Amino acid sequence: GEAFYGEKNPQTKEKKTKEEKSKEMESLVTKAYKNYFNQTNQNNINILQSYLNNGMKEKLIIRAMKITNKKNKSFNYCRGILKNWSDDGINEIKDLNKMHEDPLKATISDEEIRELVDGG
Repeated sequence: GEAFYGEKNPQTKEKKTKEEKSKEMESLVTKAYKNYFNQTNQNNINILQSYLNNGMKEKLIIRAMKITNKKNKSFNYCRGILKNWSDDGINEIKDLNKMHEDPLKATISDEEIRELVDGG
């Protein structure tokens, strides 16, 4: 049979406030930044945060970092990707798949995101 873990069952969690949710996302993007760029640069993290605040989904922001990392480019390259996407009105991965040939041919899996959250 299936085992149910009360903690992991989303129904048992209370609805998070918008502020809590945005803090959570912020830390996800921050963790991804540390993971892909091996540093903590608050200015850069603030730039990423501003995209998040403007409605871009964290998975898409993390995708930009992932592409940058795969190409061994600097953060400026990542900024360029985000600016292009933002200018094109792309805010989430499905927009990207619709409008652009996807450079990495794979969306970021929930598993990868969990790794980042749980200490990747």
